[in-house]
Amino acid sequence: MIESISIMVGIGAAVFGISTLYFAWVGRHKLLNSAFLVSAVTLVSYLVMMSGNYVVMVSQEVGGVQEPIFWTRWIAYAFSCSLLMYVIATRAKVENHTRTMILALNILVMLTGACASVMDGW
Repeated sequence: MIESISIMVGIGAAVFGISTLYFAWVGRHKLLNSAFLVSAVTLVSYLVMMSGNYVVMVSQEVGGVQEPIFWTRWIAYAFSCSLLMYVIATRAKVENHTRTMILALNILVMLTGACASVMDGW
């Protein structure tokens, strides 16, 4: 199980490494290159996961199998997804109070995802 996770994380890191370089090159003249930032943050998250640091092993109720939880990915998701939501809402000319609500709800989704990853049952 851990070997297959390592392979997938390695592939993800390679893909995000390439996309980070691509977005850095394509958006080099932009003041805020959000595609580069999202890709770079995700790349760092994958590199941290590859290092094996900041991993919590959680025992699942069914079968007692321990599964790795990479909690740093939730921090990266909260940042990168919030940035994406902000860019989309800005381009769609969403009002400020609605944009704030979108960002708050997005962060809430990331927090509940982080909690769900370490809990069993409902």
